Amino acid sequence: MKAAEAFKLLGVTPETPLKEIRSRYHALIRQVHPDGGSGDDGQAVQLIEAYNCIRSSADRSCLPTAKQIFALGQEAVHGGSAQLRLVAVRQLARSRMQSAVVFLRQALFDHDVAVATAAAQGM
Repeated sequence: MKAAEAFKLLGVTPETPLKEIRSRYHALIRQVHPDGGSGDDGQAVQLIEAYNCIRSSADRSCLPTAKQIFALGQEAVHGGSAQLRLVAVRQLARSRMQSAVVFLRQALFDHDVAVATAAAQGM
């Protein structure tokens, strides 16, 4: 299921906060769940798929801002301990933001193998 279809099925927009999407999903699933609502298995499955699609593709509350990406990037490249650099590289990789790639490329040349490996995997 594509994200656009999922938003339409739940009756929300991409700008809707995840908390409101969650409450809308719970309200709709109560109406169609086979154990208590109308008993429509097909519609319940579609709602579950739509909610999971939106939640997995856009856990927007966890996306870092540009300022946070820069701070993570500085920590990944110039951080003191290898453990701190590794954590920063993993967070940059999870962000899936294009601006993080600049720092991940620099982290590829880190002298710590774990940091360089995490940077390579994140790209």
